[in-house]
Amino acid sequence: MKTKFAFLVCMIFMFVFSSTSNAATSVRVVVSGKDVTEQYKPLMVKGVVFVPADAFNATPDLKFGFAPGTIDKLIIYESNEKTVYFTVGNSKVNFDDTTIKAKNPPFIKNKITYVPLRLVAQTFDCVVNWDQKTKTVHIKRK
Repeated sequence: MKTKFAFLVCMIFMFVFSSTSNAATSVRVVVSGKDVTEQYKPLMVKGVVFVPADAFNATPDLKFGFAPGTIDKLIIYESNEKTVYFTVGNSKVNFDDTTIKAKNPPFIKNKITYVPLRLVAQTFDCVVNWDQKTKTVHIKRK
């Protein structure tokens, strides 16, 4: 009887926490009027929206993208105008002979590298707006 009860408690526990983790996917991302949530697979962590590092490659409208590097934990984004360097776990962001400090550095979860969506987009002069009511990030080129 104790075994069945313990099993039932474990199942309920797993269901509750799996539902909580799915809540993070309720964030939507819209780029130039197009919903790209499925391609971007956003994740909200402590009020900040993160996306996989290569997500920006799904939207050529932004005119920049992720360039896979050979240096471990280095994330490179390139456009015709600039190159921006992020490092997993490091708050320093380098571009155009400038270094800025990110409040929320990139991280790795389940072998996927996540970057802060707003910071990456704004670094490439995109306009980023947050709609709290619909939990949607809107991004467009200036």
